[in-house]
Amino acid sequence: AGTVTTMIAGTLTALANGTITAGTVRINNRPTAINTTFGTLAVAAGSAFGTISAASGAGTVHIINGLSIVVQSGTPDVRVLIGSAITGSSVLAGGAFPPGGGVARDYTEPIETGTNTELMYHFVGAGTALITAQFKRTI
Repeated sequence: AGTVTTMIAGTLTALANGTITAGTVRINNRPTAINTTFGTLAVAAGSAFGTISAASGAGTVHIINGLSIVVQSGTPDVRVLIGSAITGSSVLAGGAFPPGGGVARDYTEPIETGTNTELMYHFVGAGTALITAQFKRTI
């Protein structure tokens, strides 16, 4: 008894009166993801950190789909980071760009941060840059 409304593939053989009696059931226990686009106009003369998204919280993550950095003035070195480490695998994108220059990244396979991490930017030098990030934050 019962109705299967969508079954994309596979075989359902161990169903008795609406109860699965054998086999494997996979439950996606991932919390709901909220789509977010955040942009900020960063201005600095020296070295500065800024927060794009606060720490995701215990057991939750940021899922990054894309980002961009566009320099409006000066020649700053700008980086988008997972956490505050300015080197290594936590650097999502960055560089020193002239006015009008920058970088845009779309991730075909989204980048998932570790739990309880924040998205940040680091700005070195004098100038102005527009920083934009597209991400999901699980809650």
